[in-house]
Amino acid sequence: MKPLLLVVGLLLALPAAAQFPSPAMDSARGKITYAAQLRVPEATQAQLYDRAFQWLPRVATPNTHVPPVTDAAKGVLSANVEMPFMVRAASGAFQATLWRELRITVQQGEARCEMSAFLVQPYVPSATGTLPTDAQLKLTPAEHFLDRSNRRYYDAQGHPTAHARSVLGAVKQQSADLLASLQEALAKPLDH
Repeated sequence: MKPLLLVVGLLLALPAAAQFPSPAMDSARGKITYAAQLRVPEATQAQLYDRAFQWLPRVATPNTHVPPVTDAAKGVLSANVEMPFMVRAASGAFQATLWRELRITVQQGEARCEMSAFLVQPYVPSATGTLPTDAQLKLTPAEHFLDRSNRRYYDAQGHPTAHARSVLGAVKQQSADLLASLQEALAKPLDH
């Protein structure tokens, strides 16, 4: 986990005009993927499962179209998680949603957390209940923002535009934040 946090820290320190490195890729699938082993040596599998089970509803919206999956016997929890972020573009900024599949597998003294299938949706559900347009519901794989031939997202020198930087930056920052939050939840005894 320390190398991932180090990479995230270095990326956040980069100036906006710098070459933005690509996020972690699963070479077998060609997809953006983050994974970390979170160690809590003093905790049993049951304790870690309970802690992760209590943590999951804090990050996974209960009304998502794909309900969370939990299996205490196997020590597996998974859910689609959405988080809002700001997309910066030449025309201004707008709020969007970043989805990802989150899978946690716990065993004695450790948990493996994997995040993959990152999707960008140019829509954040509102409390007003207004129906979104078809364009707002469109989900775009985050890998789309890595295509250096797309002049909407990269200039002629191969530098990412503000749009690509904001999407890829959200993927990295939100992944690091989720891992840190999960690590904290796993390390603490349950509140009863």
